[in-house]
Formats: sequence, structure tokens, C-alpha cells
Amino acid sequence: MIERIIQWNRTNAPGDLLSPFMRGKGERPLRFTFHIPSLTNATGETLDALRALQELGHLPEITAFQTEPGDFPHIVIGSVDPQKRDVPVQLVANGETRLYTGIWYP
Repeated sequence: MIERIIQWNRTNAPGDLLSPFMRGKGERPLRFTFHIPSLTNATGETLDALRALQELGHLPEITAFQTEPGDFPHIVIGSVDPQKRDVPVQLVANGETRLYTGIWYP
């Protein structure tokens, strides 16, 4: 079974609309996050659905990320340091950091 990732307190980039289905000046692509460990042993319909989503992830209307290096940019979450108030998070593509942020007060 595929684990669902719930994004609490999700914020949009400045100017983004709240939903990828809204039209207007701040419209944005639909965003997918592939949690690779949950998909490693996918079979049957789950594997077929995964492959379809991965193909769709290359469309300009969709932005895809994954939790490990592969076809899409991947998320790198740093370690928890009790001396710091955040955990670093990077979005890496082709070995280069495309976005750097953090998880505040982990």
C-alpha cells in the first residue's frame, strides 16, 4: 500500500493560488511527491498507476519531486540538531540545490 504524505501547514510560493485547479495570475502546476521507499515493491495496478503518474510528471502543468535521487528533483532533509531551531531541507536536481528551506522547530 502506498503511504500518503500529509503536508501540514503547507505554504505556497508568493503569488501562488491555493489550489492547482484555480486559474489566474498566480496559477501554478499540480505538485506530485513520490515517496520512493513506499513504491519500491509496487506491483499490478499500483505499479501501473505509478508509471502513469511518472509520465505525467514530465508535463509542464505538473511539478514532480521524489524522496530519493532519480528522474525528478529529490528532497534532502538534514539531521536534527538540538542546538538549532530548524532542520535544513533542500530540493536537489542534477547535483545542484534548486531550493533551500527548513522545517522550523522540529
